[in-house]
Amino acid sequence: MAGWMWAASLIKKTGSCRWSSRSPSRRSATVPQPGWRSLTSPWVARRMALAAPHLRRLREVEEELQQLLSAPPVDEDRAKILVEEINHLRARARAVPFIDTFDLRYANRVKQPQPTTQAVMFCIMDVSGSMDRARKDLAKRFFTLLYLFLKRNYEKIEVVFIRHHTVAKEVDEQEFFYSRETGGTVVSSALQLMGEIITERYPISSWNIYAAQASDGDNWHHDSP
Repeated sequence: MAGWMWAASLIKKTGSCRWSSRSPSRRSATVPQPGWRSLTSPWVARRMALAAPHLRRLREVEEELQQLLSAPPVDEDRAKILVEEINHLRARARAVPFIDTFDLRYANRVKQPQPTTQAVMFCIMDVSGSMDRARKDLAKRFFTLLYLFLKRNYEKIEVVFIRHHTVAKEVDEQEFFYSRETGGTVVSSALQLMGEIITERYPISSWNIYAAQASDGDNWHHDSP
């Protein structure tokens, strides 16, 4: 077998080159280059820079192989070495990744739990005419126990006092326990006010919310489910 045909056969078997013809006068070897997706991508630019030495050496080896095949008799041992080097260089060029591990650090987001260390406690008390002093004193003890429990579990505690009869309003601690204002009973007025305060001041993403209501259980019939 002619030397150039032997080299062509060897290259075809290894998959390193494709020959356009078996004719000595038109033989040419081409090595497919690793495909680049976008020349504007920073990852592609980095890959091209890392692969450049291998591709440069690959062109040199291809030229040497072509010169060797164009001047018979062919040194088959040398041709075999060049073919093996071509295969090796092509593999090295393909092995350069588009994205390296340090690129993935910024694209890979992991959710980290953030414990909530603050809570708001809503103290809601019915101050209608049916709530006598004994019931209000009992409510005060209940609110105090709940506050002490929350204080052991949270670094920051805020307390919101809401009194209600037919109308609800936010008050301070003194007015909450000792005001003599009274009236009928509409429980929903207090719940609506609490919802408005939460929306304005205590986002649920940052606060744990507790609500406790003290009442004798009476409510206007049109305000009950």
